Amino acid sequence: SLLLVADLAPTAVEQLIDRETARRLRSAIARLPETQQSVVRLRFYEGASLAGIAAALELPLGTVKSRLHHALARLRELDEVMNLFDDRRDTGT
Repeated sequence: SLLLVADLAPTAVEQLIDRETARRLRSAIARLPETQQSVVRLRFYEGASLAGIAAALELPLGTVKSRLHHALARLRELDEVMNLFDDRRDTGT
């Protein structure tokens, strides 16, 4: 049982990669318009529901969905996110 817990604990390298990933994501999010940043942060950092975000920001639910959709589309285009996992991709086929 102790061995299983040790196997699940992240290694120092994994923790470093996670910190770098988080830094790159924060950098990418910071490049979004503030209206999109707030929706992304509430959804993914705070775990708020779309309805909860709409209530918190006093916006219609459709507006929240639209902002989140556009924010995620923009994040997919940014180099920080596009290349985030390239160095971990398995190329040995």
